[in-house]
Amino acid sequence: MSTHPQANPAFEPIPQFDLSAQYAAIGAEIRTAIERVLSSQQFVLGPEGAALEEEIDALCGVAHGVGVASGTDALILALRACGVQPGDEVLLPTSTFVATGSAVSALGAKPVFADVRPETYNLDPSELERRVTPRTRAIIAVHLYGLAADMDPIVAFAKSRKLPLIEDCAQAFGAVYKGRRTGSFGDAGCISFYPTKNLGAYGDAGMLVTNSSELAARLRALRNHGQTAKYLSSEPGWNSRLDEIQAAILRVKLSKSRE
Repeated sequence: MSTHPQANPAFEPIPQFDLSAQYAAIGAEIRTAIERVLSSQQFVLGPEGAALEEEIDALCGVAHGVGVASGTDALILALRACGVQPGDEVLLPTSTFVATGSAVSALGAKPVFADVRPETYNLDPSELERRVTPRTRAIIAVHLYGLAADMDPIVAFAKSRKLPLIEDCAQAFGAVYKGRRTGSFGDAGCISFYPTKNLGAYGDAGMLVTNSSELAARLRALRNHGQTAKYLSSEPGWNSRLDEIQAAILRVKLSKSRE
C-alpha cells in the first residue's frame, strides 16, 4: 500500500513557504498602508521610503539607510560605490546564493571564492590571507541562515589591507554579533526584502545601510541614474529605487517585530 502523499488523499502536502497565515493576521493594516500610498499619488522616493530608511538604519544601529529595488541591486551598488571596477577581484565565501557572485561579475570584476567553516557555512577568516592578491579591491562577508559571520577577524583583515568590506545580510537581517546588528560592521550592509526573507515585501525590494555620509550620498545618486540633482547625472547609475507601496508594506511588517 502506497504512503506517498499524492497517492493517499488522507495526506495533505505541507507547503515549504506560505504567507497566507501572516496576511490573515495583518491584511487589514497592509491594505490601509497601500491605500495611503495610492491616495498620496507619490509612488517613488516619497515619505514611506524615507521613513523606512530611518527605521531600518535605527534597527541596524547605523547612520544611513538607502532604499533600492532589490538585494541584488544593493550588492551591485555597494561594490560600485566602493570603487570596484572591471578586472578587479572581490573575495567572497563559497557558500552563498548566486546573487553575491553575480553582483561582482555584473561590474566586470572577478569573484574569488574563499572557503567557509564547516560548522557555520560562513566565511572562514583564515582563508582571506590565502586568497588575497594585488588585484583584490573588496571583501563581501555573507551572513548565512540567520547566523552572523565571525566579523572581528574579517574586519581586522579588511582594515589591515585597506579593503572595503561589504556585508551581505540577505539571509540574516537583524542578526546580532557581539551585541551589534549585521550590517553595522562593514563599509556597507546589503539587505534583501524578497518575500521569503526575514522581513519580506510583497515583491522585490532592498536596502543599503552605512555609517558613511559620503558613501550614502553616492549610493543615493547611483540608485537614481547617477543624479545628484534633478536631471543632473554626475556618473552612470541605475534605475533602482524602492517604490512607496513596498516601503509601506515593509513598515507595517517591521512594526510587528517591535510589538
